[in-house]
Amino acid sequence: MLRLRLVGRRLWYGDLEWVDERRPRDPRSAYARSKAAAEDAVREACASGPMRGWSLRPATVYGLGDRHFSPFLLQVAKESVIPLLRGGSVRFEAVASDDVAEACVLAARSLEGRGDCLNVSSGENPTLAECVARLRERLGVPARTVEIPPGATPPAEVPPFLLQALSEHRSFSIDRIRARLGYSPRFAFPDALIPRSTPSARRE
Repeated sequence: MLRLRLVGRRLWYGDLEWVDERRPRDPRSAYARSKAAAEDAVREACASGPMRGWSLRPATVYGLGDRHFSPFLLQVAKESVIPLLRGGSVRFEAVASDDVAEACVLAARSLEGRGDCLNVSSGENPTLAECVARLRERLGVPARTVEIPPGATPPAEVPPFLLQALSEHRSFSIDRIRARLGYSPRFAFPDALIPRSTPSARRE
């Protein structure tokens, strides 16, 4: 029996809280459409032959060894300004790279997959304001924030792509992957990047 595992993105959910996999896809970019096409290919392969597999949809991935999001996040928290839209009530969920790896192992071992899609996240559903408060506490620095009312022009020091990334809810139900694969995330944000037991984290 052949096994196939696809790790994609959840770019087509839009601005919604606690979204599950039943939400119709709405890919709005060429990149998102390519991920949707890959999921369709996995589903078709599992339906027409001996292939078994899953399509995993991780939230924003962070952790030690990450060379993209995590370094940028720490730099913004220490040196720049984090925009708070909707008063910081936007839901922002990140998932530890170790938890994503565990989900991949569980998916690879399973023989039940029929091309089903599974969200992979921390299961926390925190607000952006809560995430900022945790960063402040761990880093020991006053991560600066600026509230941006609807329609207001953001300060020049706020990168446009960061504003876009933090303007929509990004929280996802993981009930399906818990039930189907026994997935149980171990890390709450930002534990996988700045462990509570690391005193040096506050001095950097």
